Amino acid sequence: MSKGLFYIFYLFCFLPYYETTAGEISIVGIYLGDNLEIHNPISNDGKNFCIQKVYVNESLIATDPKNNIYQIDLSWIELDTPINIKIDHRDDAIPQILNPDAIIPANSFDFTELEIYEDSIIWKVGGLMYKPIFFIEKRINSSWKIIFSIEGNPENPYGRYSTDSRHNFGDNQYRIKCIMESGKIYNSGVVNFSSAKQPVSFYPSRVNNKITMSREAYYEVLDIEGKILESGREKDILLAYLDPGLYYLIIDGRKEKFIKK
Repeated sequence: MSKGLFYIFYLFCFLPYYETTAGEISIVGIYLGDNLEIHNPISNDGKNFCIQKVYVNESLIATDPKNNIYQIDLSWIELDTPINIKIDHRDDAIPQILNPDAIIPANSFDFTELEIYEDSIIWKVGGLMYKPIFFIEKRINSSWKIIFSIEGNPENPYGRYSTDSRHNFGDNQYRIKCIMESGKIYNSGVVNFSSAKQPVSFYPSRVNNKITMSREAYYEVLDIEGKILESGREKDILLAYLDPGLYYLIIDGRKEKFIKK
């Protein structure tokens, strides 16, 4: 793709909605936390700057700013919320937005793909993000549990992400939640996957020092009251520290008993 075509693609896909009419510029999008910087040239009379009035969400915030590089203070706007900026200017000069990526198009973020494989979970997103964190959730015992979290890359707006799977034998359900720094939440759809891996078994049921599972798998060790004592993804679980008594092992979505001797 040529640089010229890429720039046109960038304008249409990554920038907020702009509308320019005689003497007016309108900018509509989502506020990301930075002030908007504008080149404010001198008009043809050689005396006045071109910007006459600046409105943010219909409130007048500036009249005839006298700076060649004018910065619109947006710190009072809540992060990740809609914003509408209108700039009235003289007809003989046009202001130029210097950092258009301070505002992104409304409703620009979305999950474009979520695929589950035997050994991996892969998803793609579309749209710009503001310091996102992805939480991969799995449905376990009728409730959704976070099994992984991954920080997103805001500089890679149409990014591809992946992580290891954590399947049980048979049917599995996954979804992904994206939380921006502002607290705004986006959810993917739910995806089902049927795993052909054989169920995880373990031995012994009366434990001295450790439990060995038939393959590496995610597990939780619970006490008799249901408190999680430890969790992880291993083949061998070291349990010498436990006091003698009854405990539970959660593997493959099922709850098994074992005795610590």
